[in-house]
Amino acid sequence: MLRRMQPLIIPERLPGRIVRENMNPDELKLIAGFLMSYQRGEVGWDSYRLKVPSELLAKFEKMILECRKNGFVNPVAFISPEGQYKITWLQILSANPGDKCTMCINKPCAGKDDVKGAFRRCWEKQQGGRS
Repeated sequence: MLRRMQPLIIPERLPGRIVRENMNPDELKLIAGFLMSYQRGEVGWDSYRLKVPSELLAKFEKMILECRKNGFVNPVAFISPEGQYKITWLQILSANPGDKCTMCINKPCAGKDDVKGAFRRCWEKQQGGRS
């Protein structure tokens, strides 16, 4: 019997939506161009990122973090046969699903104690509807 892997994280939002919410088409074309150039080169990202304008880099970093929280990593840029600049992402699959803490960058977790002293993860709603 073939066992199919499931997503490590059940995404709340997919990368396409995250990209559209964070970048306009011109910015997407620019960052995709930078990514394609980086993918062809042999320079590490820490050195290459210095070529990317800071405002665009900040948007890209926000987009990467949001995709990561939803279980998507490793953006790869390409030009489609129609000439559109696109970015694809790999979805992390696992036999053992995780939760929002699995891909959290707050290591150790920046959770807070609620009113009763119980630990609450940083992504859970606090009492009174605040997060």
